[in-house]
Amino acid sequence: MTRSRIIIGAFLLASAALQVYVHASREPLFRESPVRFGKAAPSFQGDLLDHGTVSLDSLRGNVVILDFFATWCGPCRAEFAALEKWWKAQSETGLLENVSLYAINMGEPRELVRRFRDKHALRWPIVLDPDLKIADAYDVDALPTLVVCDERGRVIYKNQGFSPSLERELTAALTVHLGWKERALP
Repeated sequence: MTRSRIIIGAFLLASAALQVYVHASREPLFRESPVRFGKAAPSFQGDLLDHGTVSLDSLRGNVVILDFFATWCGPCRAEFAALEKWWKAQSETGLLENVSLYAINMGEPRELVRRFRDKHALRWPIVLDPDLKIADAYDVDALPTLVVCDERGRVIYKNQGFSPSLERELTAALTVHLGWKERALP
Protein backbone atom coordinates (compact mmCIF):
# COMPACT_ATOMS: atom_id res chain seq x y z
CA MET A 1 0.00 0.00 0.00
CA THR A 2 2.80 2.42 0.85
CA ARG A 3 4.61 1.79 -2.41
CA SER A 4 1.50 2.56 -4.51
CA ARG A 5 0.94 5.79 -2.54
CA ILE A 6 4.52 6.84 -3.25
CA ILE A 7 4.08 6.10 -6.97
CA ILE A 8 0.77 8.01 -7.10
CA GLY A 9 2.32 10.92 -5.17
CA ALA A 10 5.32 11.01 -7.50
CA PHE A 11 3.01 10.94 -10.52
CA LEU A 12 0.89 13.81 -9.16
CA LEU A 13 3.99 15.83 -8.34
CA ALA A 14 5.44 15.25 -11.84
CA SER A 15 2.08 16.20 -13.42
CA ALA A 16 1.93 19.40 -11.42
CA ALA A 17 5.51 20.29 -12.37
CA LEU A 18 4.74 19.66 -16.03
CA GLN A 19 1.63 21.87 -15.84
CA VAL A 20 3.62 24.71 -14.26
CA TYR A 21 6.33 24.40 -16.93
CA VAL A 22 3.86 24.34 -19.84
CA HIS A 23 1.85 27.32 -18.57
CA ALA A 24 4.90 29.36 -17.62
CA SER A 25 6.47 28.94 -21.07
CA ARG A 26 3.43 30.20 -23.03
CA GLU A 27 1.78 33.55 -23.45
CA PRO A 28 -1.01 34.14 -20.97
CA LEU A 29 -4.37 32.90 -22.23
CA PHE A 30 -6.20 36.03 -21.14
CA ARG A 31 -4.04 38.95 -22.11
CA GLU A 32 -5.55 42.40 -22.31
CA SER A 33 -6.68 43.32 -25.80
CA PRO A 34 -4.74 46.19 -27.42
CA VAL A 35 -8.03 47.39 -28.95
CA ARG A 36 -10.04 49.01 -26.18
CA PHE A 37 -12.66 51.74 -26.10
CA GLY A 38 -11.11 55.18 -25.89
CA LYS A 39 -7.56 53.93 -26.49
CA ALA A 40 -5.44 54.56 -29.58
CA ALA A 41 -6.05 52.00 -32.30
CA PRO A 42 -2.94 50.17 -33.51
CA SER A 43 -1.33 51.94 -36.44
CA PHE A 44 -1.12 49.93 -39.64
CA GLN A 45 -0.22 50.20 -43.30
CA GLY A 46 -1.55 47.82 -45.92
CA ASP A 47 -1.81 47.30 -49.65
CA LEU A 48 -5.15 48.07 -51.26
CA LEU A 49 -6.67 45.38 -53.47
CA ASP A 50 -6.44 47.34 -56.70
CA HIS A 51 -3.49 49.67 -56.19
CA GLY A 52 -1.77 51.80 -53.59
CA THR A 53 -1.51 51.58 -49.86
CA VAL A 54 -3.43 52.98 -46.92
CA SER A 55 -2.49 53.60 -43.31
CA LEU A 56 -4.54 54.52 -40.29
CA ASP A 57 -2.38 57.62 -39.89
CA SER A 58 -3.27 58.77 -43.44
CA LEU A 59 -6.94 58.64 -42.49
CA ARG A 60 -6.68 60.98 -39.50
CA GLY A 61 -9.46 63.54 -39.51
CA ASN A 62 -12.01 60.90 -40.56
CA VAL A 63 -13.98 58.36 -38.59
CA VAL A 64 -12.68 55.02 -39.87
CA ILE A 65 -14.64 51.78 -39.95
CA LEU A 66 -12.51 48.64 -40.34
CA ASP A 67 -14.30 45.41 -41.22
CA PHE A 68 -12.11 42.29 -40.96
CA PHE A 69 -13.32 39.43 -43.18
CA ALA A 70 -12.48 36.32 -45.20
CA THR A 71 -14.18 35.21 -48.42
CA TRP A 72 -15.15 31.82 -46.94
CA CYS A 73 -16.91 33.43 -43.95
CA GLY A 74 -20.73 33.25 -44.19
CA PRO A 75 -21.33 35.73 -41.34
CA CYS A 76 -18.94 38.13 -43.12
CA ARG A 77 -21.25 38.10 -46.15
CA ALA A 78 -24.23 38.83 -43.89
CA GLU A 79 -22.30 41.72 -42.36
CA PHE A 80 -21.41 43.08 -45.81
CA ALA A 81 -25.11 43.07 -46.75
CA ALA A 82 -26.00 44.89 -43.52
CA LEU A 83 -23.17 47.39 -44.00
CA GLU A 84 -24.21 48.00 -47.59
CA LYS A 85 -27.80 48.72 -46.52
CA TRP A 86 -26.63 50.91 -43.63
CA TRP A 87 -24.09 52.81 -45.77
CA LYS A 88 -26.67 53.51 -48.48
CA ALA A 89 -29.22 54.78 -45.96
CA GLN A 90 -26.69 56.97 -44.16
CA SER A 91 -25.11 58.27 -47.39
CA GLU A 92 -28.44 59.68 -48.48
CA THR A 93 -28.47 61.86 -45.35
CA GLY A 94 -25.02 63.28 -46.12
CA LEU A 95 -23.74 62.34 -42.68
CA LEU A 96 -20.92 60.12 -43.93
CA GLU A 97 -18.82 62.94 -45.36
CA ASN A 98 -16.00 62.31 -42.88
CA VAL A 99 -16.48 58.56 -42.47
CA SER A 100 -14.34 56.01 -44.31
CA LEU A 101 -15.03 52.28 -44.52
CA TYR A 102 -12.33 49.71 -45.30
CA ALA A 103 -12.73 45.94 -45.50
CA ILE A 104 -9.59 44.11 -44.39
CA ASN A 105 -9.12 40.67 -45.91
CA MET A 106 -7.33 38.17 -43.74
CA GLY A 107 -4.64 36.20 -45.52
CA GLU A 108 -6.20 35.32 -48.88
CA PRO A 109 -4.73 35.67 -52.39
CA ARG A 110 -5.36 38.93 -54.23
CA GLU A 111 -7.19 37.32 -57.17
CA LEU A 112 -9.56 35.38 -54.90
CA VAL A 113 -10.41 38.58 -53.03
CA ARG A 114 -10.89 40.47 -56.32
CA ARG A 115 -13.33 37.84 -57.62
CA PHE A 116 -15.21 37.93 -54.30
CA ARG A 117 -15.42 41.75 -54.42
CA ASP A 118 -16.71 41.72 -57.99
CA LYS A 119 -19.23 38.94 -57.33
CA HIS A 120 -20.66 40.71 -54.27
CA ALA A 121 -20.34 44.23 -55.73
CA LEU A 122 -18.53 45.65 -52.71
CA ARG A 123 -18.13 49.38 -53.05
CA TRP A 124 -15.57 50.19 -50.36
CA PRO A 125 -11.80 49.72 -50.54
CA ILE A 126 -10.30 46.39 -49.51
CA VAL A 127 -6.99 46.19 -47.65
CA LEU A 128 -5.00 42.98 -48.01
CA ASP A 129 -3.50 41.49 -44.85
CA PRO A 130 -1.58 38.49 -46.24
CA ASP A 131 0.50 37.83 -43.13
CA LEU A 132 -2.28 38.75 -40.65
CA LYS A 133 -0.18 41.48 -39.02
CA ILE A 134 -3.08 43.95 -39.04
CA ALA A 135 -5.50 41.33 -37.69
CA ASP A 136 -3.02 40.41 -34.94
CA ALA A 137 -2.54 44.07 -34.00
CA TYR A 138 -6.33 44.45 -33.72
CA ASP A 139 -6.69 41.22 -31.73
CA VAL A 140 -9.07 39.69 -34.27
CA ASP A 141 -10.02 36.20 -33.14
CA ALA A 142 -13.49 35.95 -34.67
CA LEU A 143 -14.91 36.87 -38.05
CA PRO A 144 -16.27 39.26 -38.92
CA THR A 145 -14.76 41.85 -36.60
CA LEU A 146 -15.76 45.49 -36.92
CA VAL A 147 -13.71 48.30 -35.35
CA VAL A 148 -14.58 52.00 -35.51
CA CYS A 149 -11.93 54.64 -34.84
CA ASP A 150 -12.56 58.33 -34.29
CA GLU A 151 -10.83 61.21 -36.09
CA ARG A 152 -7.80 60.93 -33.81
CA GLY A 153 -7.45 57.17 -34.20
CA ARG A 154 -9.08 56.14 -30.91
CA VAL A 155 -11.37 53.11 -30.75
CA ILE A 156 -15.02 54.05 -30.26
CA TYR A 157 -16.63 50.69 -31.11
CA LYS A 158 -15.62 47.05 -31.57
CA ASN A 159 -17.76 44.02 -32.31
CA GLN A 160 -16.66 40.47 -33.04
CA GLY A 161 -19.04 38.19 -34.93
CA PHE A 162 -22.05 39.27 -36.97
CA SER A 163 -24.74 41.04 -35.00
CA PRO A 164 -28.25 41.19 -36.55
CA SER A 165 -28.57 44.61 -34.91
CA LEU A 166 -25.34 45.89 -36.50
CA GLU A 167 -27.06 48.79 -38.26
CA ARG A 168 -28.56 50.08 -35.03
CA GLU A 169 -25.36 49.53 -33.02
CA LEU A 170 -23.22 51.31 -35.60
CA THR A 171 -25.67 54.19 -35.88
CA ALA A 172 -25.79 54.48 -32.09
CA ALA A 173 -21.98 54.50 -31.79
CA LEU A 174 -21.62 57.17 -34.46
CA THR A 175 -24.61 59.14 -33.18
CA VAL A 176 -23.01 59.45 -29.78
CA HIS A 177 -19.59 60.24 -31.22
CA LEU A 178 -20.57 62.65 -33.97
CA GLY A 179 -23.58 64.14 -32.24
CA TRP A 180 -25.97 62.91 -34.90
CA LYS A 181 -29.66 63.24 -34.22
CA GLU A 182 -31.44 59.94 -33.65
CA ARG A 183 -33.10 58.64 -36.81
CA ALA A 184 -35.12 55.53 -37.43
CA LEU A 185 -33.40 53.10 -39.77
CA PRO A 186 -35.26 52.17 -42.95
